[in-house]
Amino acid sequence: MSCLATPAIVQKLGPRWSVFTAFLCFIAFCVANVLVVAHPHNDTLAWVVLLIGGSICGFGASFLWTAQGETGLCRASGASSLSSMFSFRELYDVVCVQLRQHWG
Repeated sequence: MSCLATPAIVQKLGPRWSVFTAFLCFIAFCVANVLVVAHPHNDTLAWVVLLIGGSICGFGASFLWTAQGETGLCRASGASSLSSMFSFRELYDVVCVQLRQHWG
């Protein structure tokens, strides 16, 4: 549902503030996990907190993906900045390969 309203919100906030908003949503999910670990014997609290935290995180992910796409399209409009986008992708691939080798 959030993907229907996200492009309009990202356009109003701008890519940087949208990424910041997504960051806050991901932090909310981390806090939800910490709350569940702090209270391991309360199953009802765990379900409720994790469902709400996961929903907030999913909402934030839509902001992150939309802002990332908008930033990529803005940078790709110039020929020189397209190479920086490819160098970021190469760096990402190298990190993923290293992590796979390390953790299997």
